[in-house]
Parts: sequence; structure tokens; C-alpha cells
Amino acid sequence: MPCFFLDNLAFGKLTFQYSGTYKDGKSSKAVDGNSNTHFQYGNPEGSCIMTDKTNKPWWRVDLQQVEHVSEVYIVNRGSECGCPD
Repeated sequence: MPCFFLDNLAFGKLTFQYSGTYKDGKSSKAVDGNSNTHFQYGNPEGSCIMTDKTNKPWWRVDLQQVEHVSEVYIVNRGSECGCPD
């Protein structure tokens, strides 16, 4: 799993996601600096985002400036959910 890079333009920026949140899986957890992939409802150790069941979900971040983006890292949720794919 990649480390949290110092040049992460998204860190702490305003985020949005389609379909609302599932429990405490709010969109801002994707840019909070916590790289733990376990979704733990009500437990601060995990930092995954999660939407309600929906077709075509989306997530976005406002970088607050125009930037050339050359890499995007997407890390799947941890294995505790039984959904490794």
C-alpha cells in the first residue's frame, strides 16, 4: 500500500461524494492523512469512505487551484469486509 506522500495536493481539502455516506464513511476521510484501510464504524482507527448502495457512485476533491495531476492513488478497503475486489 502506498505511503501518504508529502506532495499530496488533496490532503485536508474539501471533498464530496454521491449518494451520501454510510454510517461514518464521510468523504473527507479519503484525504485525512490516515492510511488505515479498515472501515470501523465509530472507531477512529479506520479511515475509509463508503457510500450507500448505488449504481455509478462518485467522489471528488476540490484542490482549490488549477494543477496538473499526474498520479492518483486509489486504495481498496481492507479485508475485514470480505470484499477484497
